[in-house]
Amino acid sequence: MIAGDINIDLAKCGANKQTAEYIDTFLVHNFLPTVIMPTRITSKSATLIDHIYYYEGKNNKRNIHAKSGNLLNDLKDHLPNYTILISKKIVAEK
Repeated sequence: MIAGDINIDLAKCGANKQTAEYIDTFLVHNFLPTVIMPTRITSKSATLIDHIYYYEGKNNKRNIHAKSGNLLNDLKDHLPNYTILISKKIVAEK
């Protein structure tokens, strides 16, 4: 996983060449963005500047999936975001 307050607005990837190249770099190395909703909201804008990328690697064979999102709060203009890794493997009871 790679995470950070990167301050590159992923919502502008279609209009900004450098942003598109930034995203392409992660995708080429099989890192997928897990947060896709705006992470900073003000009265004038909504941007996706807090990033979490997940590389599944060999975890796909272990049935591990990433779930993510934002938590709503009004303490700051940044929304806390998260990614949780969930195992879908069923464990037999003894």
